[in-house]
Amino acid sequence: MAKRIVVLIDGAFLRVKAAKAGKKYDPTFIEAFALGCKTSDEEILRVLYYDCVPYSELSGFRFLVPHSFSPARTNGWKNWLAKTCLRYAWEC
Repeated sequence: MAKRIVVLIDGAFLRVKAAKAGKKYDPTFIEAFALGCKTSDEEILRVLYYDCVPYSELSGFRFLVPHSFSPARTNGWKNWLAKTCLRYAWEC
């Protein structure tokens, strides 16, 4: 029986890697990449694809407030990753 796997693709990361490799980044490429992530004894249960505009600590991040759909902006939190790592004693 094949092992079932879930493939999570970070779209922004894959886009940069594809560009550096001279590949055309389109749905066909993304599908081929996802299918290439499994071995012969694995079956892909699901492919999760995530892509988002990068967060800027200086400019913050624009979004729509749920329920009201009014525009809002976060304030960037400088060194948020380092602070989170210290809080949980993670290695970053």
